[in-house]
Amino acid sequence: MRHFALNAHLTGFSADEAYARISTFDAFVDYSDVIREISVTAEAGGEALSSWEVNFYDGILRWTERDTFDPAARTIAFEQTTGDMDTFHGRWAVLRTADGVTVEFTASFDLGMPFIADVLDPIALDALDATISRLMTGLFGPGTRIEVLPEPVQV
Repeated sequence: MRHFALNAHLTGFSADEAYARISTFDAFVDYSDVIREISVTAEAGGEALSSWEVNFYDGILRWTERDTFDPAARTIAFEQTTGDMDTFHGRWAVLRTADGVTVEFTASFDLGMPFIADVLDPIALDALDATISRLMTGLFGPGTRIEVLPEPVQV
């Protein structure tokens, strides 16, 4: 399993404004050329099912995830329910900081191809970095400072 974490440090946005923007998944296609399509079906209790299609390597990666929205905590947890990866789950979180607002994105994934994981996993990490970085800059403007955190060492 591989792990990815990125912080987007924002200026000029309140935590509530930032949460409202990251909660609108179907608008994400406007900010990334990698994201082909997203459809969202709202459910009761702050949950939704979202179906994603993204360009990946020489093909298209598809999955559906259950998204759990917690506006009070300003978090969105997600977990793949069906799709091309064996495992994909993570969280969005909006935090107030001394310098403004930070949007945290964390994800863990397993593409399910152990024999070529050494080749494909770094490509997937690069794709997550590029996609989420562009998405954050698109959602919050060019003044957004992106910080990709090192992948934790697995013991």
